[in-house]
Amino acid sequence: QHEWRFDWTNPMLARLGMAGPVTNFSPDGAKLAAYKVDNRAVAASPQTHYLKPIDEVVYRYHAKAGGPLERYTLHIIDLYGRPAIEVDLGDTTDTYPVFAAWLPDSSEVVVFVMTRDCRSVDVFAADPATGRTRSLFTETGHTFVRIHHDVYFGRKLGLTLMPAGRGLLWESERSGWNHLYHYDLDGKR
Repeated sequence: QHEWRFDWTNPMLARLGMAGPVTNFSPDGAKLAAYKVDNRAVAASPQTHYLKPIDEVVYRYHAKAGGPLERYTLHIIDLYGRPAIEVDLGDTTDTYPVFAAWLPDSSEVVVFVMTRDCRSVDVFAADPATGRTRSLFTETGHTFVRIHHDVYFGRKLGLTLMPAGRGLLWESERSGWNHLYHYDLDGKR
């Protein structure tokens, strides 16, 4: 009922140029950002594997519309054996925490948390050694924050770390048009 997940890119979307790079490993190669998923409140649905000599039934966890979601927590795993550090994102029930990027010097991780109704996104920088976070900015929408489809399908986050790691670009339709907004790492535009 608990499992670890790492971000991945759909190879077909990558070939078509529709999937961004996945950077779970820190630039120094010493740490890995991973999700711990708690499926205890989610319904398990049977799935039959017909291509085996004898049919085999396995159970997959699938959240139902309106039902409880999987509870995701983001952790930093030290590849040299130190205990995993949970990133302090508060209560992640009914939210979607998303790993976005490592700073080039591996000093912080950029993450965001989207509400279940996709009307609000909080963007944070987290210390991988302690798990403490600091808020960078929040985006809200009357109906939804536009990036939600891109996050679900194709892992296009709408958030891009600048090459030198001194700021980030945030894609938003808050004005009614799709624009990129530049933020520094203190959350200032």
